[in-house]
Formats: sequence, structure tokens, C-alpha cells
Amino acid sequence: MTPIATVLRHTLAGRPARAAAVLDDVVGDARFTLCCAAAEACRDALLTLRPGGAGRWALPAAAARAGAPELWAARFVTVYVNGQAGAAVDLYRAAERAGTAQLRESVCALLAHTYGLSRRAAAGPASERSGGIP
Repeated sequence: MTPIATVLRHTLAGRPARAAAVLDDVVGDARFTLCCAAAEACRDALLTLRPGGAGRWALPAAAARAGAPELWAARFVTVYVNGQAGAAVDLYRAAERAGTAQLRESVCALLAHTYGLSRRAAAGPASERSGGIP
């Protein structure tokens, strides 16, 4: 199994410590590929939570109150699911320029976001009663 697949497997299984431990094996462009794979899992989760919700997705209001890595993760997912590949690359490169520690924190936040959305999607589509998607 590739390091990317291993990180995603641990992420979706709710094992963040194991995912983070393998994350350092994902280097260079493969880390961007990992981010895209995580964002793709988020897209799947969002479409499960909001069936027929294809179209433009907006940054969740709660993201404005999040820390830098969490905000980066929410922005990355938003531009990715909206098909803005250039913006996704720009966001990734900005995190990369911020330094290794910042990039790692941002990718870990993306993995946590992926887990959270996937877990909510496993519970079924959003409804008015469940409060919808934050």
C-alpha cells in the first residue's frame, strides 16, 4: 500500500496519530496529491450530506473563527470541490512556503476535516432536523 493510501486509510478509520506518523513518508508532489485525494473524499461526503448539491460550495461560516491550519483546510476543500484547480495549487504552495511545520499542520487539519465530513456522511444526508451542514 502506498503512503498516500495508508494515510487516507488511517484518516477515514479515525486514527489520526497513525495517519500523522505516516504523513512524513509522503513527500514532494505526493503531498499535494494526498491533499487532492482528501478533498475528493470531502466532495463525496458533501454530496452524501446534500444529495444533488453539485454546484458552487461556499466556505463554512465557522471557518472564519478557525485557526490558520483549519481555515486553510476549509479553503482548500472549498476551492477543490468547486473545480478551481489553480486556486488549490496556489493554496498548497502558500502553505509550503510558510514552512514545513505549517504545511504539516495544514495537511493534518485537512485530514481531520476529511474525517469529520466522512463521519457525518456515514450518518446519512443532512436534514432540517439534523441541523444541516455547518
